[in-house]
Amino acid sequence: MPFLLLFALFSLPLPALAIYKCESGGKISYSDLPCNGTGTKQRFERIITPPPSSDTHLAQENLIREKRILQAMETQRRKEEASAEKERQRIYKEQERKRKRCATLEQRARWAKEDAARASVKRMAREQRKAQRAAEKLQLECGP
Repeated sequence: MPFLLLFALFSLPLPALAIYKCESGGKISYSDLPCNGTGTKQRFERIITPPPSSDTHLAQENLIREKRILQAMETQRRKEEASAEKERQRIYKEQERKRKRCATLEQRARWAKEDAARASVKRMAREQRKAQRAAEKLQLECGP
């Protein structure tokens, strides 16, 4: 991908620039402004960029097409991530509901067992049956 970006940058046509080569005191300097002062030797060099070739045009079109493809892939990835996050949230909420339901059933079974232990002789069989059913319901919905 970085190679493609560099290729695209270097394939774009550059504007024609005027560059001045100035020599002063045995030192050469380059500038986009004309040399000034006396005792300087001016030499005008002009860089002319060739008109864009068909290869450059094709490279630019390929770059635009690849950017569109990349954007489409990025959009698809975001949609998939959002969908996966939504599914994780749904599963979490479902697990939380089950945990609460099991906690409630466990509490009811414990209360029924306590009620059976405190029941009078006359009501003991009925309360034990009630405690047994609460324990069975807990085991059925929440496991051992």
